Amino acid sequence: MYTSTEVKKRLTRSRIEIFGDILQIAVNGARKTHIMRQGRLSYTQLEEYLNLLVEKKLLTLDRKLHLYKTTPEGLQFLKDIGTIKKLLSPAT
Repeated sequence: MYTSTEVKKRLTRSRIEIFGDILQIAVNGARKTHIMRQGRLSYTQLEEYLNLLVEKKLLTLDRKLHLYKTTPEGLQFLKDIGTIKKLLSPAT
């Protein structure tokens, strides 16, 4: 059983984790609604993160199809996050 602190810690994601979640969802292209639901984000949060990821060129928007897609730079970001998680995980 988890204590309330452990539950809260498990439910709280860092900005980097949210960036990673969005980029992973959009690897094959995704619409706003799909990203919002899969990423468990409010509309306000979604707008903030999408705008930042597009501005940083980690995500692109196809305005005609209304699809967000992870860029090669975004894929590298995902790879880097994976490497960092691996380095920081407890040795087994």
